[in-house]
Amino acid sequence: MKIRLVAHASVVVEAAGASIWTDPWLAGKVFNESWSLLLPPAWEAAWLDSIDYLWVSHEHPDHFHLPTLRGLPEAFKRRVTVLFQELPSDKMPRAFARLGFSRITLLPHRALVELRPGLHVYCYQVGQMDSILAVMADGTCVVNVNDAEADANDCRIVRGDLGPAQVVLNQFSLAGYGGEADRGVRLPHKARAVIDSMIGNHRDLGAEATIPIASFVRFSCEDNAYMNAYANTPRRVAEAFAHVGLRLDVLAPGDQLEFPDSEALLAATGEYWKRVIADSARMDLPDPFLMDVI
Repeated sequence: MKIRLVAHASVVVEAAGASIWTDPWLAGKVFNESWSLLLPPAWEAAWLDSIDYLWVSHEHPDHFHLPTLRGLPEAFKRRVTVLFQELPSDKMPRAFARLGFSRITLLPHRALVELRPGLHVYCYQVGQMDSILAVMADGTCVVNVNDAEADANDCRIVRGDLGPAQVVLNQFSLAGYGGEADRGVRLPHKARAVIDSMIGNHRDLGAEATIPIASFVRFSCEDNAYMNAYANTPRRVAEAFAHVGLRLDVLAPGDQLEFPDSEALLAATGEYWKRVIADSARMDLPDPFLMDVI
């Protein structure tokens, strides 16, 4: 099984002769122009020919990104199968149909679904909107927690249904703030709580490795730019995982991890951040963020 990071929460999972592309967001800003991609996505149009399934975790615009989905080629939309959680409303299936997607498979909560021989997926719903996707093939289970904020009970249920995961994909930094005035006190605690949740998910799911995703963004408007100074970096997360003896594999956009072939792991946090720093002038990253990763 191979996992390639495209950008933010967007990855391509190759397994059993098929490819699943998750949460595509390739350009532009979201949330009223307040979030932008931290780094340009690693994407080539030719890759569309090898994509068989498109999974969208939920309808937040950094996951269900309308401009990206709308701009995909019509032939691709007719061929690919969209995977989405089964909900009481048909709002999202109708939305995908309006975007031109012809094939839509709704995944029931906690059900193991065979997409093709040797390839199974499993969807677990969290709260009213979020969902987790597990991909199982070749004796490997990858659980994409994404930004679903799964707790210990959620992980216990998923592990009970599937057994231990080999790889967990998980959000690693801040995604919002209530605006309380004492942000200098609250935000460091919130950022650390995200790391603690990652560590808890890793242990509760019985994972061998965690890959940080779904936080490769920059808060990019006047009202929220202050949050960049408190955001977790992959280096900070890697240090926390190393401190408790757990494995974290950090990928840059375009990097690919092959599992269980440990010789193919890229886990090069230092090299990743060299690329970020090299691009910092063009990306106009705030100084506190850079100070943390240098």
